[in-house]
Amino acid sequence: MAGESSLFKFLSPGRRFQSTDIQAAAGWGVAAATTALWVIQVFTFSKSFDLCILLFLISTDL
Repeated sequence: MAGESSLFKFLSPGRRFQSTDIQAAAGWGVAAATTALWVIQVFTFSKSFDLCILLFLISTDL
């Protein structure tokens, strides 16, 4: 890509981004997004589960 060379022209060739760096960053991004969605899912399930227990306890008049 022609624009890529001019974009990072100020960096020395050894310090420019390599394809493995970009792949690693993308992999970590996917892992972070997956973890965030899992945490939100578990929190939401826990919250709704607590609500179900509360409603059950109220309905059984304990």
